[in-house]
Amino acid sequence: MLCRHFPSCKTNISAISFGTMRWPSEEVCHQVMNRGLDLGLNYADCSTGYVNGKSQVWVGRAIAKRRKEILVSSKTAFAQAPAADQVRTRIEQSLRESGLDYFDFYQLWGVSERSVLAAALAKGGFVEGVRKAQKDGLVRLGLGFTFHGSGELFRAAIDSG
Repeated sequence: MLCRHFPSCKTNISAISFGTMRWPSEEVCHQVMNRGLDLGLNYADCSTGYVNGKSQVWVGRAIAKRRKEILVSSKTAFAQAPAADQVRTRIEQSLRESGLDYFDFYQLWGVSERSVLAAALAKGGFVEGVRKAQKDGLVRLGLGFTFHGSGELFRAAIDSG
């Protein structure tokens, strides 16, 4: 499996990953996840909003015996930037529901407006909350964002660090 090296988080991520938005059933999730792991896929992108909230739960169950083989990313609150304490609560809840001990990455989901990015970066904002969760071991490798905005906003998100 072709992988990409990400020096900032000292890991390799498969060029093809699991999108977990449209599982038709938990059984299919388990079959696809395990076959993909067998073939070398090692990244899953989950969310509290996928499959009516079941995505993280199903993925957590599917990989329970193979957790060390896969990087799991999650996110919550599409097109919003929860405050630091809110994002912490959501991370903890997602971990409990999924049965996972940690996420590898946590993302700001659906940046589409400059105000969402500004709120995420503000003191007491999303980024601060995820960084604290990293220090506490709830998020292992880092944070990122998914994007639904203009090119200028994309550049601003990248330039924010």
